[in-house]
Amino acid sequence: MKGKDGKIYVLDFSVANWYPRTQELAVIAANLLHEESGSKSLRGRTELIVSEYDKLNPLTPQEKQHLYAYALAGVAMEFMGGHQEKFIKGNATEETEYWLNLGRSGLRKELATK
Repeated sequence: MKGKDGKIYVLDFSVANWYPRTQELAVIAANLLHEESGSKSLRGRTELIVSEYDKLNPLTPQEKQHLYAYALAGVAMEFMGGHQEKFIKGNATEETEYWLNLGRSGLRKELATK
């Protein structure tokens, strides 16, 4: 945000962190590109992301090597988080069901391709 004094200020609503840049790419692969009836696997989605991202800001070989595992962990975290909310905390909302099902279906789909 640019202040009246001409200086630039960064506002942080507790979402800006020092995560590796692959964090957001893993979230995109695990969540945003997930389609319940889609044919593209998680590995395929991570490969697509790498291909597109590399056009502007190439990933390092290490980032490319570990992105799929990071995305798979993200899918598992969606399932575990949804499970905790529903069965441990008793939060059976529509949103909780969404995250639980996203993780469950993502893991099923990915593990079936192994």
